[in-house]
Amino acid sequence: MLTDPTIQLPISTASKHPVEEYKEVSANLRQYSNMRFAQMTLCFGISGGIAATLFRSDHPLENGLRQILMVVGMLVGVVFYVMERRSSTQWYVFWHRARVLESQLGYCQYLAWKEAPRPLRSSTAVTSILLGSSVLWLTALALGF
Repeated sequence: MLTDPTIQLPISTASKHPVEEYKEVSANLRQYSNMRFAQMTLCFGISGGIAATLFRSDHPLENGLRQILMVVGMLVGVVFYVMERRSSTQWYVFWHRARVLESQLGYCQYLAWKEAPRPLRSSTAVTSILLGSSVLWLTALALGF
């Protein structure tokens, strides 16, 4: 059962070509899964680059530049949080549509999945990491690190 109230479900459940639509929806699910992984990798790479620049001992940075990089680090976390929420929402829309099509076609690939409780979902873990990263950068900035 889809429980996220922010997700807009398709109005029509009828499809003229359900098998073709099912293939397309499955491809979209794979694409969004891969995109979410790529976004997370990119976010960690950017954040790691910022952290490595801040903690270089051979060329210490001026305070103003350190603060700017910390703000950028915080914004990176926020931007990728928004991207994760959006792609996660889209993934759930496709997942729900795949389940509707499966019930019409007699398939059970997605119908067999049980939706995890919210604290145990991968999207919850990823958003927690992204928001935690932003809070960490904000804390470092506030403490004058």
